[in-house]
Amino acid sequence: MSIWIVTTGNSDVILKHDKNWDKAEFYGRVRNDLECQNFSKLSQIDKEHRQAGYNAPARVLGRVYENQANSYDSDLDFPLFNTFSQYFKDNNIKLDKVIVILTNQENIFSSEQRSSKRSPYWQDTHTLKPIIEWYFSNEKFKFNLKPIFLELSPTSGQGLDHWNETFSLVNNILENIEFNPSRYVYVSHQAGTPAISSAVQFVSLNKFKKVKFILSNQFYDITYNQNTKVEEIEYPQQAELQQIEYTRQSKPEEVNSKNSEYWRGIQIQKAKKLITSGFPGAALKMLDGVERIQPETQNKLKKMVDIFNLHSVDTDSSMDFAIDKATQRIIDPTFRTLNCHTSNNGSRLKLELIESKIYH
Repeated sequence: MSIWIVTTGNSDVILKHDKNWDKAEFYGRVRNDLECQNFSKLSQIDKEHRQAGYNAPARVLGRVYENQANSYDSDLDFPLFNTFSQYFKDNNIKLDKVIVILTNQENIFSSEQRSSKRSPYWQDTHTLKPIIEWYFSNEKFKFNLKPIFLELSPTSGQGLDHWNETFSLVNNILENIEFNPSRYVYVSHQAGTPAISSAVQFVSLNKFKKVKFILSNQFYDITYNQNTKVEEIEYPQQAELQQIEYTRQSKPEEVNSKNSEYWRGIQIQKAKKLITSGFPGAALKMLDGVERIQPETQNKLKKMVDIFNLHSVDTDSSMDFAIDKATQRIIDPTFRTLNCHTSNNGSRLKLELIESKIYH
């Protein structure tokens, strides 16, 4: 099963022209329902070249075209998706699943805040869902798949430009994705806010066994024909240190703090890898100071450390590491059984770390 996860941003669906926008059955139909009514004039992508197309705030574009399916093909263009479509075709990659990440900040912006056309609320991609579904289901665009939609919807507090809040949201929506560890998961995370992009990259690196990041670079030739170039990036499995450096450079005052969700996520991901690699003692040390780890989980981890260290907790431990006593415990059936199941215990504890809702 090959999966492609793609984020969406304000410029991923554009208009080829402005012929229909201000007609009564298009923008005129929804204008009075919008908290801000200053979207009648489209933004030309390049003022000297009309063929470059026009931008409209994603939420507004979705509202205008939600009932205009017959005009999708003639009016709308999908430069980013088209670039990736060509990449998958050129590399003979057959996708089994496309996961599209949408944004919706309606719960954190008041009516007063929405009255400004500059509000991030209008850049949400939530309303583009029927348009994007049409695109991926259409044989013309080579995917011929029904996409799965996941939504980043903060319910209170900070918006999707806030690093910690966004990290938690991204982790929550991606944690239950089923995937084949032997197949690549392709991730395109350049659309949306920098906080979304960084969070998707970090969570993907730590969740998926094999991951490739595919990015689009758009440029124009001298006749202003649009060209695109896809850049493929594959990180090694132990790439979390690269990501830590990246996030620290992006927002050091947040990701370095022990109150930061990024810092907590980094520590927990490291601990899980250490547990399943047979180093529970190092994992226990890694979790020292990390908040909201269930005591039961910590106690089980301490027991694993005792087993690995050949430590006897019920008797005088002064001679625990003498050869005769240590050897006797290894061959003792109880310890032998525990030793045989160390790997499974590690996997179970890793699962418990997830189920303990450490990210909440």
